[in-house]
Amino acid sequence: MKKLVYIFAAIVAVAAIASCKKENPYQPRVKTLSVVSSDLTFSNAGGTGTVVVEAEGSVSATSEKPWAQVSVSGKTITVTCDPWDQFETRNAKITITSGDESLDITAIQQGVVFYMDGASITDEFVMSSKPEAYTYYFTSNAEVSADSNTEWLTVTYDDEAESITITPEENTEMKTRHGSFTLYAGAEGKTYHVVQYPAFQQTEDWVMSLEARGESETKLKTTVKASHGYYYPDYTTSAVINRYASVPAFIEEAMVPSMRAELDEAVASYGGRYGYTAFMSNKTTTWTFDLIPDGDYVGIMVGFDADGYPTGWYSTSEVFIGEVTPYMKWLGTWSVPHGDKNETWIIEKKEEDKTYWVTGICNVDPDSYATGAFKAEVKFDAETEELVIAVWDNTDITWTDSSRGTMHTMLSGQYTNVSGKTYYNSGVGTVVARCTLSQDGGSAEITPGTVTSGGAPATFHNIKWYGRYVSSSGSWSGVSWTGVETPISAGMTITKE
Repeated sequence: MKKLVYIFAAIVAVAAIASCKKENPYQPRVKTLSVVSSDLTFSNAGGTGTVVVEAEGSVSATSEKPWAQVSVSGKTITVTCDPWDQFETRNAKITITSGDESLDITAIQQGVVFYMDGASITDEFVMSSKPEAYTYYFTSNAEVSADSNTEWLTVTYDDEAESITITPEENTEMKTRHGSFTLYAGAEGKTYHVVQYPAFQQTEDWVMSLEARGESETKLKTTVKASHGYYYPDYTTSAVINRYASVPAFIEEAMVPSMRAELDEAVASYGGRYGYTAFMSNKTTTWTFDLIPDGDYVGIMVGFDADGYPTGWYSTSEVFIGEVTPYMKWLGTWSVPHGDKNETWIIEKKEEDKTYWVTGICNVDPDSYATGAFKAEVKFDAETEELVIAVWDNTDITWTDSSRGTMHTMLSGQYTNVSGKTYYNSGVGTVVARCTLSQDGGSAEITPGTVTSGGAPATFHNIKWYGRYVSSSGSWSGVSWTGVETPISAGMTITKE
C-alpha cells in the first residue's frame, strides 16, 4: 500500500502544476510599410524617379545627399536628381518613414561614360614617324571636346561621327618624341600620353656575328664601330622578315614591341632597382642565348634610349650557325692598315664559294656618285682558300659626269716598273693581291700581285678605284681620286674584328 500511495501523490502533483500554467500573451507585430515599386536609377543627365509604398498611415521621406531631392504625395515618393558631369557613379540613401516604421532605399546616378574603340582611358598612343591621321571612334553620354598639349600634335573631334582624329607632324629626329592631348567628356578631362617613333634607319656601324657555339648555348658578338647610343640584340630568320612590307616595318612592328616587353620584364624582375640601360649595351659585347639550331639567321640590333623607347637606329647582319666553311671564314668585318686611320672592310656573301661583295676599300663610301658604285666584287679561290682581289669593272652601275658623260668604277691598283713609271692595270681579272687566312681565322696576310711591265716583273703597291669613261677618241679612259688608295706590301696583315 505504501508504494501505491507515493505513485498517486506524484500524479496529483503533476496535475496541479499543469492546471496552474498560463497561455503566452506575446504576438509578433505585422509591418505595414513596404515598397510596391521603385525606379531610382538615373543617367548622368539627371531626371525624376519614384517609389510607391504601402503603408497604413501617412508617409514622409528624406535624402542623405543634397543632389537627390525628395517630395511625397500620398504613398508616392518622388526623387529628382541634378545632372552629373563626373566619371564616378554616385549613390544617395532615401529614408522613408510611416509612423514608427522606416525603410531605406538607394538612389543611383551613373557618371559620365566615355571609351574609345574599346581602349582603356589610360592607353598610350604609339604613332609612326609619318604625319598620318589616326582616327578613333568613341562612345559617350556627355558632350565631348579635345585639346592638344603639344605643338606637333593636332587633335580634332567630330560629334556627328563620334570620332577623335589625332595627326602628328613628321618626326625627322633620330629619337622618340613624347606629347599629350586631353579629352573632355562633360566637365571631366583625361590626358593621353602620345609616343611618336622616329623613322627607322639602318646603320653599318653595328654588326652581329657568331662568337661561339656550345652544347647548351650560343654566343653572338655585337660589334660597335661607331656609337649610336644603346642597343638591344636579338635574331630571327629571313622568312620572318619577309612577312612584313619592309625591313624597317619589321623592326617597328615586330622587334620594337617584343624587345620593349623583354626590357620591361627585366626591369620589373629586379623591382625597378635598375634602369633599362642595365640590360642594354652601347659598345662591343658578347651575348649568350639558349642553344640556337644550325642554320642561316639574321642578327638584329635595335637602338633604345634610357627610358626604353626606340632611337630609330637598327642593323641587320647575316649570321650562320653551324660548321664554318673556308668560304665563310672570310665573311665579316676586317680592319686594314691605312696610315693613321685603318680602313674597315665589310665582306659579305655574293655567290657561295665563288665571290664576295666588299665595301670600305680605300675608305670610300660605297654609294658615292651612285648606289653601290664602289661596292667591289672579290673572288674566293676554293683551291687555296684565299681571298683574291683582282681588277674588276663595275659596268652595271653608272652615273653621268658633267664633262665626261657616262661613268662607272673600276677596282684596280698601281705598280711602278723598272723604268720608274707608275701605271694602273685595266685588264679585268688581273690579280692585284692575294690574302691568306691565318690558322685561327683572326687575321690574314697580304701578298701583292705582279705584272710584266718594261720587260720585267712589277709589283702592285696599292689598291685603287678609277672612274672609267669613253673619251672623245672612242677609247676607254680613266680618272682617279687622289689620296684614297689603299697601300699594300708583302707581309702586310689585316685583322678580323
